[in-house]
Amino acid sequence: METRIITALLIEDNPDDAMLIQRYLAGSPRVIYKVTHVDRLADGVKMLNSMSFDVILLDLGLPDAPAGIKTFEKAYAHASSIPIIVLTGYDDDTIAVESVQKGAQDYIVKGQVTGGMLGREVVLEATDYWSSITNKRIGAFGVYADHAALDITDGPQVRSYLAYEKPGPFVGR
Repeated sequence: METRIITALLIEDNPDDAMLIQRYLAGSPRVIYKVTHVDRLADGVKMLNSMSFDVILLDLGLPDAPAGIKTFEKAYAHASSIPIIVLTGYDDDTIAVESVQKGAQDYIVKGQVTGGMLGREVVLEATDYWSSITNKRIGAFGVYADHAALDITDGPQVRSYLAYEKPGPFVGR
C-alpha cells in the first residue's frame, strides 16, 4: 500500500500537548504527517498565508485569542476552506456542538484521544475534504470520470490541478 503524506498545522500553546499530538501522528505506519507547530493563533494565520495544509488541529485555549468558540471563529475566518479539527481540554458538549455547527470538522477532547483515533480522524477529514473539492471541481468543469480516474492521495498534484481556474485537459494516472 502506498504511503500518504498529510500536511497539518497544529496550533497548540501547551508544549507537552503539542509533543503528544505529534507523537500520536508519527505512529502511523501508512501515513506521513508533516506537522507544522505554532503556539499562537497569529502565528498560525501567518503560516496559512505562506504554506498549504491539508488539515488544521486547533486548541481553543490560546494566549493570543479569546478562549472557547471565539478562537475557532477567528481561525475559521482565515481558513474556512481547510478542515479544522478542534483539539481542546474542554469537555463541553455545548462548545463541541457549536464549533461543528460553525464549520469545524470535528471536536476532540485531548484527554480522551488516542494515537490511533487521532490519526484516523485526521486522515478521514483530509480525505473527505479533498474528495468534496474534487467533486465540486469536476462538476464545475463538466468532466465525468469514474472513481479510479482521480486518486485524491496524489495530494499536491490533485491540488495543483484543482487550483487551475480554467477548464483544461484532465491528466489521470
